[in-house]
Amino acid sequence: LTITKVKTPWFLFPFLLKRLFIQSKPEYSKLPGLALKFYHTADRGANFGGIYLWHDKASADNQFNAQWFERVRKRLKCEGRVDYFSVLDHQVSTAPDFDYHKLSSAYCLLVKSNDILPADTMKEKGVLESFQLQQGAQSYILWLFSAQKQVMDFIHQLNSTSYELFRTPVLLKNL
Repeated sequence: LTITKVKTPWFLFPFLLKRLFIQSKPEYSKLPGLALKFYHTADRGANFGGIYLWHDKASADNQFNAQWFERVRKRLKCEGRVDYFSVLDHQVSTAPDFDYHKLSSAYCLLVKSNDILPADTMKEKGVLESFQLQQGAQSYILWLFSAQKQVMDFIHQLNSTSYELFRTPVLLKNL
């Protein structure tokens, strides 16, 4: 799994970003090895990017190569960031025919954790998917929530200040 972040230019308002996300879906739906992509804004809109689930690391490496970083520098005049995670477990609570394209206010929550297992939280209201992740010695859990209220309620229950919240207005599932 990879999470990308790029600084949002001042002129890219949320509605314009969403339009660009939607316009790029056909390109990303053809990427070899991509299982899903959650387009996101983060840090209260200061950054944007994607949360990508790959069938293999080679596909991710092929996408996020030197040309990708150069393209970001050239187009947006800033550095792109790509964080790689190993997926230890992936839980899904939706039906196989669930239409991710109809979600318009989904959120992802990334929490540093060594104590919580994704399966323990799948019954939480609004959780659609969870990923148990590893990056070096640090463990994380990433949840996909169907709406803002559910994710905010969950954050209040967590008792943790170490989390990252991503608004994910556009989702692409290639599985």
